[in-house]
Amino acid sequence: MNPIGSLLEVKNVVFGGRNITIVVLKGVSFGSIINSFVVATISTLITTAIGIAIALILPLYDFPGKSILRNLAIVPLFAAPFASGYVVKKFFDWRYGLLSYVINDVIGIPLRIGFESFAGVILSEVLSLYVIVYLNVSAAINSIDYTLIEQALNLGSSFRKILRDIIIHLSMPGIAAGASLTFILSIEDIANPIIFKEDRLIAYEIFRSFQDPTTGSRSPGAIFMTILIILISLGVFIGIRRYVSYKRYAAITRGFKPLKPLKLSRKGIALVYLFILPFLLFASIPQIGVFILAFSTRWYEPLPEGFTLKNFAAFVDDKIVFTAIRNSIVYSLTALAIIAFMSILIAYSSARIKGSLSYFLDTLATIPIAVPGIAIASGFFLLFTSPPFRGTLFDPVLFSPGTAITIAYTVRRLPFMVRAVYAGIQQVAVELEEAALNLGASRFKAFTSAVLPLMALHILGGTLVAFVYCLSETSVGVILGGLKGVSVGHAAPITFIMQDYLETLYGTQIVGALGAILIILQVIATVTSSAILRGYVVIGVR
Repeated sequence: MNPIGSLLEVKNVVFGGRNITIVVLKGVSFGSIINSFVVATISTLITTAIGIAIALILPLYDFPGKSILRNLAIVPLFAAPFASGYVVKKFFDWRYGLLSYVINDVIGIPLRIGFESFAGVILSEVLSLYVIVYLNVSAAINSIDYTLIEQALNLGSSFRKILRDIIIHLSMPGIAAGASLTFILSIEDIANPIIFKEDRLIAYEIFRSFQDPTTGSRSPGAIFMTILIILISLGVFIGIRRYVSYKRYAAITRGFKPLKPLKLSRKGIALVYLFILPFLLFASIPQIGVFILAFSTRWYEPLPEGFTLKNFAAFVDDKIVFTAIRNSIVYSLTALAIIAFMSILIAYSSARIKGSLSYFLDTLATIPIAVPGIAIASGFFLLFTSPPFRGTLFDPVLFSPGTAITIAYTVRRLPFMVRAVYAGIQQVAVELEEAALNLGASRFKAFTSAVLPLMALHILGGTLVAFVYCLSETSVGVILGGLKGVSVGHAAPITFIMQDYLETLYGTQIVGALGAILIILQVIATVTSSAILRGYVVIGVR
């Protein structure tokens, strides 16, 4: 319990021939276990506060430029593993970061600001994860019956009291879902600790154990860390759900009345454009920076240098990168076929066949949301390197890790597809299926003829989202991807190559190009599925 390091480092140094003051936010270390809990907790608190604040503005009020701010708010949803983290680190590096360059070299203030170690990890996580809280809380607010607000106003209630007792109270399930998912994603985050070279976190400890020469077994410490991260994540997930279940959030009304946005005053509009808009632009820096990195010849100084398309040519010219892209597509398509089949079965049984078995299947399909990907990857490694799987095609050490990666992709992304397919089945009238059964059709015939064609768009929407998230899966790719090494004909996916290429001379620009392609694919998938399903299909919210 004796902390190592300092939270804030302030000192006067000579840099570039001038006397300047540097302010570097770092963080103290209490050991990997406590560090991970502290980093995840701080990230969750900050992202929850930001997500709630933005969600209380955009859905509740109507003002000029609202659609632009709504689009900006979801930009962090499009992740580029490692590339976006590199941009954040580059922007806030006190030596050659863009922020310090503007403050010190452009404005002329003898001050340079930096984020390193735990502070850098937290900053990067906040910029990428607040959107999860925002989307969940926005969905909860949009589901509130506006009749309740009208009744409160008619009874003389102030808007502050309405905000506290109705809006925030009825949005608590969305707040809890967003907070719990943010905590889980933060504690399992492996990309940002690698970027900021912070190895005193549980996720990095597990990752480092897989960097050692593979012998088919893991150290007891790595196994303990894996179990611990599962217990912490499930404990938080179950604890928040139990807390939410203690209160009732449903409203009994004669008819649902959609939320009616309120007019925002001039003072409110000024506050939005002075605070909300700058933050949303600031939170978009990682995604914007990824494209700058992708098209630059090099980016070592504060500003990128040159413009080139050669980074994208590496997709074909570089055999290792080309193989990684091919591997990811093969793994993702194979996982997608299994996901589609399983999702249809699980969603149909949950919607049409009521009983304990269908509930159990639906619960099993949803649980992977609460289990960190790094734990799933480690678990499959331990399973397939132990009897009776040791020495079989499933063994990622003696054979290719592709089988284990595909199965892990399937488990990780199954919940996305199940929710989309379930929504589609709910919109198909059960009377159509009953009519087919009454006319002598078998249940299989009734399903394939009457139900499946009507939910095809939902299947397509869920498939697009699941495919893109399989391509960008980080934890599984980093843990299992390099078990057979990286050479021509390797079995690693895109995300492992992105992590591996960060250490090479010109690999950073290639990582940026790969990140740009992943962002473009995510945008296409999200826009298409949003048009199909009339809403975003993301973690925890539709």
